[in-house]
Amino acid sequence: MKKIFLWLCVAGIVLSGCTTSKSDTTSTESATSSNASGGSASSSVHETVAAENSGYQGKISFRNVGWGMSKEQVKASEDMEVEEEDHESVAYYSKILGLESGLMYFFVDDQLARAGYVVTEKHTNKNEYIENYNDLKKSLTEKYGKPSSDDTLWKGDL
Repeated sequence: MKKIFLWLCVAGIVLSGCTTSKSDTTSTESATSSNASGGSASSSVHETVAAENSGYQGKISFRNVGWGMSKEQVKASEDMEVEEEDHESVAYYSKILGLESGLMYFFVDDQLARAGYVVTEKHTNKNEYIENYNDLKKSLTEKYGKPSSDDTLWKGDL
């Protein structure tokens, strides 16, 4: 479960970059990195999150939730059972395009700041992971438009 939580955290950070410009993403990543390295949440992290989400405040932006909603509001919007929860996050098992996935919501000062999926589906034929990626990318591009950046990073061989 801890491994899934870690992957959900990484995916939440990556997916949150889909709604920000490149310069916003850089400042958020550096703020998040300093927090993840053991430091306490600084006011710059709170200010960055608030600035990124200010245009979306109260609007439905991801699934049935809007940025800035409280944890209790987000939980009330989901009809699934909570799998893991702490004061900064809530995790669920879910499906996206029929693929087994984890769904994670992240909160700063009890306000929704990040959300994302991590596909946990297992395949015996590793080429199916590439097919899953292409299907997800196509679906997200159709729904949200062309991404502001589109980089693929290969790590290791299939």
